[in-house]
Amino acid sequence: MSIESLREVMIAAGTAAQTDKISHHHYERPYSKCLQSFREQEEFAMLEIGYGTGAGVNFWRTVFPGAFVYCFDRDYEGGDERLQVMKVDQSDLDSLRQGVGQIAHPIDLIIDDGSHHPSHQLLTFSYLFQELLRGEGIYAIEDIETSYWRNGSLYGYATNYGLNDPWSTMEAFKTAADYVNKKFLCDEDKNLLQYRMMSIGFDPQAVGMIDSIRFSQNCILIDKSNLSDLQITPYGNEMGSRRFF
Repeated sequence: MSIESLREVMIAAGTAAQTDKISHHHYERPYSKCLQSFREQEEFAMLEIGYGTGAGVNFWRTVFPGAFVYCFDRDYEGGDERLQVMKVDQSDLDSLRQGVGQIAHPIDLIIDDGSHHPSHQLLTFSYLFQELLRGEGIYAIEDIETSYWRNGSLYGYATNYGLNDPWSTMEAFKTAADYVNKKFLCDEDKNLLQYRMMSIGFDPQAVGMIDSIRFSQNCILIDKSNLSDLQITPYGNEMGSRRFF
């Protein structure tokens, strides 16, 4: 299936499910470029955070008709033979652990469409990216617009961030983009990045498993490394302290 045809599938599925993933956010643009291979997998399971009205889950079940879909939601639980919705609060690490303990399939795709609060997005990523997502899987964080809200609120949570706010999801992943290249940093810079991430509750160990980061309108997509591919030989430690003009 071509990228364009997958995009058409997503648009049709979004219309049928009445989800704002397509009608408002147009996530079909980044998703159609990277999720095609999942439609070709015989065994595929995914997790979406945030059930709401069920529109998002119904969207994914249409796009991936053979998939087993898990969902974490703070207020709802239910399901059927190919869907399991569990009551999990993504702002609570113990709750996330309990939810992961109920998942029986390898997970290749995680979509965070939950509270949209930056602190919750970073906590959830730090845990699930390490503990649940398979190598070469994809983790998507939707609705990162809250990183730019100076005085807002959503689902009862205050969102007082803004451009360049060090506590926001966007700034955390800008730092993560540097940390992806940690092999080429001098020790001082590497320690600085680790300190920055830990100070906001963003786990450097999880970030160290990132293969690549893609920034798109209102979402971030993160590819997880196959752990056997992480050993990269740098040019040499002295390169980290030299400046070239």
